[in-house]
Amino acid sequence: MGFTSLLLVQRQLQNPSHVYTYHQEDLKPGGGLWICNLAGTEPKLIKILDSSNGMILDANIHYDGRNILFSWKRTMQDKFQLFTIDIDGNNLKQLTEHDSNNFNASWLPDGGIVFLSDRKPAFAYCWRTTTPILHRCEADGSKTHRISANYLNDFTPAVLEDGRIIYSRWEYVDRPAIPIQKPLGNQSRWNTSYRCLR
Repeated sequence: MGFTSLLLVQRQLQNPSHVYTYHQEDLKPGGGLWICNLAGTEPKLIKILDSSNGMILDANIHYDGRNILFSWKRTMQDKFQLFTIDIDGNNLKQLTEHDSNNFNASWLPDGGIVFLSDRKPAFAYCWRTTTPILHRCEADGSKTHRISANYLNDFTPAVLEDGRIIYSRWEYVDRPAIPIQKPLGNQSRWNTSYRCLR
C-alpha cells in the first residue's frame, strides 16, 4: 500500500452521553502512542509514549512523516494540551499551556496548526460541557487566535489538499446536536453543517 509503518493511538473506550462531550466526559487513563512496523515478516509494535496516568485523544502525522502532533491529558486532572513528538519517541514538546482543552489538531500547509479549543467562556445550552471551536497557532504554539465565530461546538477539523479546512459545526436551532427528529417525508433533519475555510 506504499507505507511500512502505522501510527496507533491506544486509549480506553469512551462512552459519552452526548456527541459533543467527548473532550470532557467518560475519560479514563491508560494507553499511549505506538508505531507498528510492517517492514519485516511479522508486524512489530514499538511504544513511543506511555500515557498510563493520562489520556491521548488523537494524533496527526506531519507531512514530512517524521513528527506527530497529538492532544494529551498528562494526568486526568489536566486539560488536553497539544504536543509534538518525533516518530522515534524523542523530542517531546508541549505546544499549548492555556487553562483550556486543546485537541483535534491538524497540520496546515503553511506550517501552522488548526485545532479545537474551549478557551472561550461558553457552554452547551442544554448540557454542562464547554463548546470548543476552531483556533489556529504557529507550529511552536505561539500566536494562537480564534478563527471561528461559532457560539456552540465545532468538530473534527481536517485539511483538504488545497489547504482549506473542512469541519462540522453545531448550530443550535431548538434541536439537539444529533439527528433524532422525525423525518420530513424521505429526508431527515440535520442541524450539523459542514463548512470549509480557506
